[in-house]
Amino acid sequence: MYQGQPSPEHKLFAAYHHHEYGSTQWVFWSNVFPTESQVVTALGIMFEPELDEFIDIEEIDQIHTVELS
Repeated sequence: MYQGQPSPEHKLFAAYHHHEYGSTQWVFWSNVFPTESQVVTALGIMFEPELDEFIDIEEIDQIHTVELS
């Protein structure tokens, strides 16, 4: 996981933590496609064994347009 200003090789990712109450989303920069275990470790997510919880990771399109008036 990356904190601060990303370098050109970093991409924007979203991790969705699906759990019995719905889902939680985090957005972060990384220079590699992270694994589920890396996300769990970096975010400090604790899983209860009896709950059907999992992490879904996707790369986010970084195209943004900014218009200056």
